[in-house]
Formats: sequence, structure tokens, C-alpha cells
Amino acid sequence: MTDELKTRVIAAQHTLDAVGPAWQNVVGNTHFSMPENIIVMYSKESPWGLLADKDLVITDFSVVESTLQSKNPERRPNWTGLYYDISADVWTITYQHPVDRNGQHLVNASFDVALGRLLEDLTAKKRSSSEHLVLNAKGDLIAASNLSQQAMQSRSTLTKDTYQEPIYQAVSEVINANSFTQLPVVIERGVEEQLLIIDQIEGPDWWHVTLYPLADIRAEAMVLPVRLIFAGVGLVLLILLMTYWLIRREITKPLQEVATMASMIGRSDYQQALQHRSADINARGEVKQALDGFKTMASRFIKAQNELERKVEMRTAELAEANKKLDALAHLDGLTGLFNRRAFDQDLAAAIRIGEPAYLMMADIDEFKPYNDNYGHEAGDQALKKIAGCLSKNVDFRVYRYGGEELAAIIPTSDINEVRELLEAWRTCVVNQAIEHEFKATEPHVLTVSMGAAPLTTDCSAEDVIRQADRQLYRAKRAGKNCFFID
Repeated sequence: MTDELKTRVIAAQHTLDAVGPAWQNVVGNTHFSMPENIIVMYSKESPWGLLADKDLVITDFSVVESTLQSKNPERRPNWTGLYYDISADVWTITYQHPVDRNGQHLVNASFDVALGRLLEDLTAKKRSSSEHLVLNAKGDLIAASNLSQQAMQSRSTLTKDTYQEPIYQAVSEVINANSFTQLPVVIERGVEEQLLIIDQIEGPDWWHVTLYPLADIRAEAMVLPVRLIFAGVGLVLLILLMTYWLIRREITKPLQEVATMASMIGRSDYQQALQHRSADINARGEVKQALDGFKTMASRFIKAQNELERKVEMRTAELAEANKKLDALAHLDGLTGLFNRRAFDQDLAAAIRIGEPAYLMMADIDEFKPYNDNYGHEAGDQALKKIAGCLSKNVDFRVYRYGGEELAAIIPTSDINEVRELLEAWRTCVVNQAIEHEFKATEPHVLTVSMGAAPLTTDCSAEDVIRQADRQLYRAKRAGKNCFFID
């Protein structure tokens, strides 16, 4: 197969997967046939591809042959005549629409209509001696109540050339020889000893013909053959009952079982499908293969689903860890490693709302601008890191870089002495770092910090408590720096 042909086949399969289910209760089979002896089919009932002879050449027979460019140069869609599909063991007619592109015959979009559906409405005998025929606009036979066994064995459509049954031949001549202006029409002498009732089916422009023997009509006018009628009715009922029993045993129950399995797969009840025990049905051949196939499919789906759930759990854990790291990065200062202003605002608001005892401490590095201006920003960054380390070391609460050289902490205690001891420890730690600052206006000539603290209360806002802590910080600045005050 060429790549172009493979593409056509795949496109046909995807199209059938998309639209085939919408037709499954309307027509027998939906398919795409190709002049390269390929047919892609969607069918709810008949696995035609498995039933057909492996050496079958579909273009050798009149159905697909009628779509070839040599046989249909006008490229018209067409209804075939009636033919017997040996592979599917049904009488059927087919509608085909050839599709060409740039002069190349690509595919035929087509579907089958089973004869049984037509016979129920069009060829069901109202009388034992009546006959019913359906012909297309060209006079080919679509359906009939008197099909011969010889025609059944042939695989051609039924036309005047291929089906020599006398009644059909005579009816076809009557239709081709007349232009009917009023329908339905009753003809008494069109076929020897037969009364014809001819009507037209709108849409496909088919002819529906009913024939009644004139002799029977005359006889029934005198006497009704009661015993024959009862015998015929009894025979028909027996045949119908036997047919119903056989169809239910051989077709209906196995297909219902297949439908049950398909429904379980469709609902993703793979475990139930795998454990399902088939009812007491006569499943064999393709039906049994389908049931086994569904269980195999269910087993594979369960395995794939378990693997997918494992991967999802793993990816979820990885994502949670990544989100945790991202959240930490969003709330950390990149230089000092302390929590940033965003984290400070959130934590301060939460502490005030909760109402647990705490002090807010605000700190500022003394004369840090002259330090930066004279020693350089790189030295300033290193100094910030060291001072931040003094404040965050050996504490179990958060310390924040409030902005620039300003630092802050929310100290979870109500004991002012404990706060005083902690601030003194921080002040001493910064001095002991001995970060030289020759350009400092006050003693000692090393970097120092001034601090102020104020208690948190539930009746104050974040701005209020920051303002109170800043006042104490400014007191420390005015008092000579390198010290702290607590409100």
C-alpha cells in the first residue's frame, strides 16, 4: 500500500468512528469502499470483513463496479438494485456516492439497507396470492415478495438482464412504457391475469407495485377458501415462532451480551466487565471472540488506569513540593534569606487578627548609607547578610527584611523583660561582628543597629503598631544609636 492509500484508509476509519454510531439504528452498515479493493465498515450487527471470502475482489461485482469511472463517467450517486450479500447472508440494497479529486477516484461513501426492513412495510403480503415489488427509477428490482432461489445464489444486482422472473419482466415493461400522471394507478391488463396497483415512493423515486391474480379476485367474490386461509395462517405463525426462537437464541441473546459488555466498557466499569459471567447463551464464532476481546480490553484498561493513577500521584507529590518551594521563594528576601515585606504584611495582619500576645520589633542599621557610599554596595550586601544572621540565629519565629537596611520581627511573647533581653542580645551580636565603619559619626566605629518595639493589641491596626514601634526606633536614634527602646 502507498502512503497516500494508507492515509485514505485511516481517514475513512476516523470518519466512520465519528459518524457511524449516529447511523447504526437507521441503516444496516455504513462504509467507505475504494477502487483498490478496500472496504472500511462500521456495523453494529455484522462483522462483514470477517465473513467475506479472503480472495473476494469487490470491484469485480456490480455494486462497487457501478461507481468506477469507466462504468459511471457522470460520477452520480446511485442506489443499487437488490442483491444477495453472501458474506453477510442478507438481501440488501446499497446507496453509493463516489468521491473524486483531481480526476482520481478516491472513495465511495455508502451504506446498506437490509431487505427485511423493506419487506415489513412494502412487500408484506396482504393476501397469499398477491405479489409486491419495489423498483428503482431505472427499473432495477429493489425488493420483491417472490424472489427465486436462483437469484439468491447470484451476487449481482437484479435488473432486466440479470433477473428473468416473468412477473418482474412484465412489470418492468409496463413501468418503462408508461408515463403516469396520477398515482396510484390501477391497471387490469398490464400483466396477464394480474391486477396491478402502481404507486411511487417519494424521495428515492422508487415504484411500489402490488399484483393480485384476477382469478383469485373472481373466486373470492363467490366464496372464501376458509380452510386454506386457516392453514396458511397457521403455517405462517409456526414459521414466525420458529424464526423468532432461532433469532433470539442465535442472534438476539449473544448480541445483547455483547451490548452489555460494551456498555460496561463505555461506562469505564472495567473491573465489572472483567468479572462478568456471560449468561447461558449460544455464543460462538465472532460473538465469542468479541466477548473475549472485551474482557482483554478491560484487563488492559485496568492495568493502564492503575499505571496512570500511580503516575498522577507521583506528579501530584512533585507538584506540591514545587509549589511549596515556589511559595517559599515568593516570601523570602533573595539577599539575606530573611522573610520579605510581603510575608511581613501577611504575618502581622494574622497576628493582630488572632490576638495572641506579641511584640513588633523594628530595627535600622545605623549610618548605613555612608557605609554603602564609601565601602561599596558589595560590602553593604555582605554586611546586611551578617546582621540578618545575628537576628535570625537561634530563634523560633520569623525575622523580616522590611526594606533597605530596615529589619523587623514579630516576637511571640507578652513578657517585656524577655523582649528586652532578646533585643540586647541582638544589639550585642551586631557590635561583636566588628564590621568596620570609619565614616560613622558616632562611637563605636563599627556597624550597629537601633531598635524599637511595641506590643500588638487586637484593637490596633497594622499601621498603628508599626507607627508605635517606629517611634521607639527614632528614640533610640536620638539617644545616640546602638540602643533600643520598648513601648
